[in-house]
Amino acid sequence: MRPGGSKGTAFDGETARRVLRATRAVEGGIPSIAGASVSSAGDDADAVLCKTTAAWAKGSSATLQIWAGEPGSETNTGVTLSAYNRYAAIATGKFCTVMLHRHGYYYVVAADCSP
Repeated sequence: MRPGGSKGTAFDGETARRVLRATRAVEGGIPSIAGASVSSAGDDADAVLCKTTAAWAKGSSATLQIWAGEPGSETNTGVTLSAYNRYAAIATGKFCTVMLHRHGYYYVVAADCSP
């Protein structure tokens, strides 16, 4: 029994992750992108193609533009998200891939770091 006498519902790990993803999508935690192809990288993350709008320093957060479409023909969706960069400085206007960690934060996992 839970405090107050109510019975709780037990979920396995996969069901809990599905409920969390659905809740985030409904409540606006995960941007809704019409026509976007968001691939799954296991149970813990969703990969999203983005582009920087300003120089992005290592150890900081940034607002990124989400790009979607056929590979090589992606376009700006007009939707943005915030992500954290643990790895290296990334210049303005560079593509990067961010992944949603199971705890609800986006992290950069790949980026175009060419000059």
